[in-house]
Amino acid sequence: EYRDRFRGRVIFPIFSLTGRVVAFGGRTVTDAEPKYLNSPETPLYSKGKLLYGLNFTKDAIRKEGTAILVEGYTDFSSLYQAGITNVVASLGTALTPWQVGQVVRFAARLVVNYDGDSAGRTAAARAVPLGFEKGLSIDVLVLPDDLDPDAFLRKHGRDKYLALMKKTVTGLDFLVDALSAGVRMDIPEEKGKAARAVVREIEKVPDPVARSEYLRRASAKLGVGEELLRNIVEHRVESNSPEETGLFCPAEKRLFQILMG
Repeated sequence: EYRDRFRGRVIFPIFSLTGRVVAFGGRTVTDAEPKYLNSPETPLYSKGKLLYGLNFTKDAIRKEGTAILVEGYTDFSSLYQAGITNVVASLGTALTPWQVGQVVRFAARLVVNYDGDSAGRTAAARAVPLGFEKGLSIDVLVLPDDLDPDAFLRKHGRDKYLALMKKTVTGLDFLVDALSAGVRMDIPEEKGKAARAVVREIEKVPDPVARSEYLRRASAKLGVGEELLRNIVEHRVESNSPEETGLFCPAEKRLFQILMG
């Protein structure tokens, strides 16, 4: 028996950066799983190496200096039709270093605007360290009521969305909150290990000046002395990491879960 791979789905052509159709994606209209389904990978198409819509929006992204990253085709389409054209989508998959590298070619700042639910927040937390590694200024926009960008625009409109864009959370603040979720920060040992988990991500920032500034901000956010955080960096260079010694606290387990999905 033969069945249409994309049955019950709205079909979206997927373009390469040069504007060639290399695959197709389908978004369910019947609440089927998965929400997004793409063509099988081929030598021309790898979903982790493309950003949906970048062929249409690269000039707008370059002009604005900022790329808005959403999760799916309908989110992209809704923003684009609302006149917010500096947007790309990550094809409904976890963001990859390759995709972040594509953003770096056109913008110095990335705003991650995934779905507002728990899964979307976790995916956004995974994206922040990737931005750090590439030297991007990265912020996160979490929409209220667990809404995705498409639903938010249909419910509240363009002006309210743009107003929220002025209230994004810095990637560092968002990551600290994600890593400290469920951690007893009133317990010194857990607080110390949470601080090390944050420092581990800050270490990925290639620019030493930016890295120093992130350490200063993390110090204020965590309530930990700045010099102590800098000593952690130096100590980690000279000794084994917590993963190697098998010492994991809730924050470090959370970090592992976020990065591994």
